[in-house]
Amino acid sequence: MIDKIKGLFDLDNPFYSFGKKLVIVLVLNFVFILTCIPIVTIGASMTAMNGVVMKVINERDVNPFTEYFVIFKQNFLKSTPIWLLSMLIMAIMYVDMYYWFNIGIKEGPYAYVMIALSAVVIVFFLMVLHTVFPLIARFDMTVKGYIINAVRITLKDLLLSFEGLFFTVAIVGFTFYMVLTATWLIMVYMILMCFGLNGLAQAYIYRKVLNKYSEEYVEMIKKYIAEEEMESEE
Repeated sequence: MIDKIKGLFDLDNPFYSFGKKLVIVLVLNFVFILTCIPIVTIGASMTAMNGVVMKVINERDVNPFTEYFVIFKQNFLKSTPIWLLSMLIMAIMYVDMYYWFNIGIKEGPYAYVMIALSAVVIVFFLMVLHTVFPLIARFDMTVKGYIINAVRITLKDLLLSFEGLFFTVAIVGFTFYMVLTATWLIMVYMILMCFGLNGLAQAYIYRKVLNKYSEEYVEMIKKYIAEEEMESEE
């Protein structure tokens, strides 16, 4: 009996580990929402979220609040251009879909083909976007390097990249649905946790990607960095 009671206070206890992760999710959710308010900082916020949760699932002892802002500051200038470019691309995609649904639809079957192609492009773009910020949190390279390697990794493992996108749509989409339907108890619960919970899910998914291609992945990044250094020297 005494041993069981002592076990409850053991730092390796599964309940303690779960409680610790729950607190981290709540903290990350709060700071993520806070730092996303200016809109243009969303890219740096996603990088910081990925950086912290990657360390958490690798069992590193981190202060989520402090570590978040350290990673946010370190990667702001790398994440922001990519996020701004992504916003521009998303705006173009929105105009494209709006056109085909509202004006181009008069062109008959051709319009349905274009809508389908546009939908495929949007899904692939979002999968690449999901990949690029974990990449920024882990490696140091140019904006061009992040984009090229994010596309490569997405193409190499479409299933896991789609899984990451699916969890984002499921968790964040469900939260916004609760907001729209005013299901207050679940809505408050999800708002307090949704982004942090999604960040944790993404970290586990992309750890699978990195583990699956660990040596090849690292060599690919090193090779690309070496090529960029050679180009800059010339």
